[in-house]
Amino acid sequence: MAALLLGGGHVIAADGESDHVNAAAAAGSVEPDSTAARTVAIVAAVASIGVIVLAMRRRWFVLPASPTPGSPTAPNANELAAWLIGAFLLQILVPAVPVMALQGVIAADTIAGRATLQWLAYLVQIPLAIVIVARIRPAFAAPLRTAAIGLLGLACAIPLIVTGSQLASFLQTWWTSEPPAALAHDTLRMLIERGGDPWAWAVIAAVTIGAPILEEIAYRGGLQGAMRALGIGPWAAIALTSVFFAIMHLGAIPPTSRAGAMTGLAILSISLGLLRERTGGLVAPIVAHAMFNVANLVVAWMFAGG
Repeated sequence: MAALLLGGGHVIAADGESDHVNAAAAAGSVEPDSTAARTVAIVAAVASIGVIVLAMRRRWFVLPASPTPGSPTAPNANELAAWLIGAFLLQILVPAVPVMALQGVIAADTIAGRATLQWLAYLVQIPLAIVIVARIRPAFAAPLRTAAIGLLGLACAIPLIVTGSQLASFLQTWWTSEPPAALAHDTLRMLIERGGDPWAWAVIAAVTIGAPILEEIAYRGGLQGAMRALGIGPWAAIALTSVFFAIMHLGAIPPTSRAGAMTGLAILSISLGLLRERTGGLVAPIVAHAMFNVANLVVAWMFAGG
């Protein structure tokens, strides 16, 4: 699970490890106060305008056509891109191996089973993540400075994510007359309902540590890095990576929540891709991704009366 979004006045889970464990998203019973939701929407909209104005004045959206420091280093760009794309595809496919092998042995509908499958999936991904990191530089350079940039980037991205997801959710509700699910992710529902279970901490660690690190290495390091190595422009690479990022999480989102969640996912991914280009490494997007997940778990817990 990588992100929750406040969309259309509901807490919505936008993506998650259900891609790996094939868990169905389920509606819950979290319903923030409507006045608070409207206040959040107004504040987010105003803050979004401020962020866009600031970014344009500081030229944050102006990216060099050539790869930034921290770009892939292999002398043959085509060979490097092939390595990165291959490792990326394997990294997003191999988690299915332990799931299929243990189907019927481990119950994915329990929090212990969910945690076990998530961490087994991560274990088989780690060697491929190492391959990607070894092919790009400096992926983890200047960690303290770039971590601070990641936090700043997240602070700027949140108003845009909230505003975009709420607007899309409103339009979908207006079009279909069906409000989005209150909790649109089974893993999140499990965490809220069984927060006292010790296994919940293993799932929380997966959400806030495992997913941000491995997903950012795969998408921003592998896929976006491969596109840049092939000479694709920065914004085109960010946009294409974000399309893949959103599509790969589509199965975790129920139909009534897709407009808001997918919009928020796309904005989140674009923000992470921009951090990758601006810093030349993976620390900033990893930190932003992780802290976004932490913040959203806290929001969901608060609305659940935790």
